Amino acid sequence: MTLTTILLLITAAALVLTGITYYVLKHKDSLLLSFLQNWTGALFLFSGYVKAVDPLGTAYKMEQYFAEFESTFADTALGFMAPVFPILAEYSVSFSVFMIVLEIILGLALIIGFRPKLTSWLFFLLVVSFTILTGFTFLTGYVPSGVNFFSFGDWVPFAESNMKVTDCGCFGDFLKLEPFTSFMKDVALMVPAFIFLFFTKNMHQLSAKSSTIAAGVLTAPAGLLMGSFIPVATSAVYGLGFPKLSKLKEKTARLVIIGILTVGTLVYCMSNYVWNIPGQDFRPFKVNTDVAAVKQAESDAASAVTTLGYILTNKVDGTVKELSTEEFLKVYKDYPETDWSYDTKVSEPSIEPTKISDFEMSDTNGDDPIPALLEDDGYTFLIVAFKLKGEKGNWKSSYLNNWKEDIQPLATKALAAGHKVVGLTKFNDEASIDDFRKNIGADYPFWRGDDIMLKTIIRSNPGVVLMKDGVILGKWHHSRLPAFEEMEEIR
Repeated sequence: MTLTTILLLITAAALVLTGITYYVLKHKDSLLLSFLQNWTGALFLFSGYVKAVDPLGTAYKMEQYFAEFESTFADTALGFMAPVFPILAEYSVSFSVFMIVLEIILGLALIIGFRPKLTSWLFFLLVVSFTILTGFTFLTGYVPSGVNFFSFGDWVPFAESNMKVTDCGCFGDFLKLEPFTSFMKDVALMVPAFIFLFFTKNMHQLSAKSSTIAAGVLTAPAGLLMGSFIPVATSAVYGLGFPKLSKLKEKTARLVIIGILTVGTLVYCMSNYVWNIPGQDFRPFKVNTDVAAVKQAESDAASAVTTLGYILTNKVDGTVKELSTEEFLKVYKDYPETDWSYDTKVSEPSIEPTKISDFEMSDTNGDDPIPALLEDDGYTFLIVAFKLKGEKGNWKSSYLNNWKEDIQPLATKALAAGHKVVGLTKFNDEASIDDFRKNIGADYPFWRGDDIMLKTIIRSNPGVVLMKDGVILGKWHHSRLPAFEEMEEIR
């Protein structure tokens, strides 16, 4: 699905909602303002939902931003702020859930007209924060390696390879947007944000009964997809009925609607990382994915690209010259590498690479065992842990219990049945890994790799991935493991 398709669907939904609001429910405050409320509300509901599916994905993106902000502010006049960002990174999951719930609730609040003044200010502040993040992401494309963001005089012409955070995560992993597109989207959202601030009194406020119906209509389909607390919350809200109420009670009724759906959204977010993995997987390592075939196809596509030319950047004054391959071969001696940096301009690959292309690990001998794994026609149980919590001699006790109580019984049965069991974790020294293995009683090897790739594979630490013939047969949160016999029956 493209951004254009999403915006067309949101516009269609907003037009229907506006028609119902204006002509059926008779809230004729302002047709244009009602449309803007419904459009921005529908957009926030959608973008919030696709992130609520995977709160950890948003948290990981926040960690990236906090790391970049730390390095950006360090060694500047604002250097005193740098130590704050690692602390904030420790709470990135909490920030993620808070922002997602706020975005979804703001979406519904705009549509039903809940406390217009408060909603307008929260919407404005959230859009401003989004604009700053997407603007920073895009503008880092002008900042070459080794140059601080605030050294504006050293900026060079835009290059995508300069960007420190490649996308803002506006729609999670559901849709990746180019940084400039994300930035312009948020700049455009500043228009309704300002309109809401200046024309708050003209915003529609649905009656309690109308709000209940709107909440049911808007959230029931999403609730069915969520398979969580939302359908129950929606039914409860709709069941309240809210017949004719006084003005004060109308406000209270709308608050009840918002409150119930806030709790439902919070529970749904937590269900996708605290005690289970996301019910919908937008990442490349999905169940039933033939990783071996995809990895080979992406490798072949990358090998087939051709060099179209070269982009030369003067290291002194930032002058940029673009030359075709033919032109470059004639004059390359005039552009010595001591004075010029080279970037190749290549054709687009026929298949866009994903994290599957980066699926590499290192065994105890320093070799990559992945090619053999992808050709193995037997069952392999991969125990994925992007980070072992704690350190040698001081591992987190609750984390050790997760391994001992959830993982080890499965690993023991799998090994006894003749299957392969392997732990996957981020690069770490062999002594620490051996100490961890002894603490949990693991008699299977651990391979090491990039933690970002491991986070992409499964949103659980630890989590279990079952593979056979290079195909992912199943993925489970450590607390939701089915019986070993059920796993053996998966084909």
